[in-house]
Amino acid sequence: MPSRTSHTRQEPRDTNLRYPPISDGALGFADAAALIQHYHENFHPFFPVVYKSIFDLHISEWIEKEPHVLTAVLTVASKEEPSWQRAHEACSRHMESLLSPLIYGGVTTVGAVEALLILAEWAPQPPHEISSIGCGKEDYGAWMLVGVAIRLGYLQRLEQTGLHDPPESPSESYSRKKIAWAACYMSDRQVSIRLGKGFWSRGPGPASNLRAAHFPSLQAQQLGPDNMGLLLQAQLELTQLFGNAHDILYSSTSHREQLYVGGEYVRYIDDFAAVLRKWKMTWGSFSFTPQVKASLILSYDYLRLYINAFAFQATVNRAAAKTRKGHKNAMSGPLFADLAANPDARFIYESIDAANSLLSILNSFIDPVAGLKYMPLKYSLFVIYAAVFLFKAWSAGAISNEGITGVRRAILGTIVQLQKTSSSTQSIGHRYARSLRLLWRKRSSKRVGGHSRDDNHQTAQPPPYIPPEQMMTAGPQSFDGSGNLPGMGMDALNGFSWRDLDSLGQYISNDASIHTTDGVLTTPDFDSEQSTTAVDALPVDFAYQSMWNGGDIIF
Repeated sequence: MPSRTSHTRQEPRDTNLRYPPISDGALGFADAAALIQHYHENFHPFFPVVYKSIFDLHISEWIEKEPHVLTAVLTVASKEEPSWQRAHEACSRHMESLLSPLIYGGVTTVGAVEALLILAEWAPQPPHEISSIGCGKEDYGAWMLVGVAIRLGYLQRLEQTGLHDPPESPSESYSRKKIAWAACYMSDRQVSIRLGKGFWSRGPGPASNLRAAHFPSLQAQQLGPDNMGLLLQAQLELTQLFGNAHDILYSSTSHREQLYVGGEYVRYIDDFAAVLRKWKMTWGSFSFTPQVKASLILSYDYLRLYINAFAFQATVNRAAAKTRKGHKNAMSGPLFADLAANPDARFIYESIDAANSLLSILNSFIDPVAGLKYMPLKYSLFVIYAAVFLFKAWSAGAISNEGITGVRRAILGTIVQLQKTSSSTQSIGHRYARSLRLLWRKRSSKRVGGHSRDDNHQTAQPPPYIPPEQMMTAGPQSFDGSGNLPGMGMDALNGFSWRDLDSLGQYISNDASIHTTDGVLTTPDFDSEQSTTAVDALPVDFAYQSMWNGGDIIF
């Protein structure tokens, strides 16, 4: 983190130039320059949308030509450091004042589009809107910011850059527009999939195959071993696969139900898995800095979970349908009592392995202070989704008693990693750590001999049998440790999904036995030493060792 200076001015002050964060004394020119450099080195590699020449401009030129990008960069770069709190608040206020003209006036500059996308990826949240737990609220703001960015892009006809092949010698302006629209496409697909919303941006044209060579200005950028053009190509390819998987598997409730019954999803999952393996083989051999490489692995594993978990839900739905109809072969024991005999066993095993791998990568290869702290919000959410999916899988009996020990250890490690990203108990990391802690404490708590055993010393017990019909209507998370439906209002939990953080937040908030303001999250279990092995120690094929202890599973 850049050191705080005492408002030293490295540029002559223009008396006719007013930029509130600087003119009001919240930060000086030297401070702003340090924050810009900090953003370039630590934030930019994960989402290289800011045009390269901007990092070479003097601050006074930024203020005149690129006020939106300047303010967005300063807001994001200062958001997690207590020593920069005053500067962050000043930049946030100024950013808010710049947003209204964008909405009402339709400001048509590429820099405005870039600024909105930056804010959406890192989702800074005003203190007065912070809840005690993480429940997906950041995604709402991100979705709105991306929506405005897309519409400003359409006003500038940026989508045309993605429909046609670029000219032989593209201008600097054309290259910048092409990167901005590619970033709109990626951000729109990512946040819309997380929220289950429709896409609003036009993707690459059918005849276009965007490669790193199509982004010469990015290829010219080198941050360590990172080639920004290659990185954007890898992200684009994975985003395209995300979008295709969503369109084919998750496009609508009626379509999903048809796939559950017909079973055609087996072919689709196999096809997606084959393409995903090809992506892994291609990009696993490239050299990136450890944290950037880790972000690609997190995206890869989350897509693997997203695709294969469809079969898990299909099995639950079919079992529920049989129970509703009083089928003679309806389940009479735990839904996944004999998982290996399930027709979708290979996909369910794969989804559980992907979720465990996400937690393992976070706990073993990502420094929470030097890495996760600077990553876009989506990477933390990928891990949260994985932890909630494992909760659902355990509740359904898909994870053995032996396996749950390793899972709980990984969950505890994940909570620690999230907490370490910030010293503030109201930060995103702390609030989502609190969500996971409360979720797993609820499920792990058991009544033994009339007394409550502390969940940190609790031996994993077999999950109770939950009739599939009840699983579909109330959700496995609405059952207590004894297998009984709690006698509290649980209507808000119907349709609980491992991908729906809002319903997870409602579950936690509406449960009278849970105190969401409990800030004491650390326990003796949390004190175990976390590995700091560099991610470059991973084999190039991403075949890392999982923390899964539930027996050997060969895929």
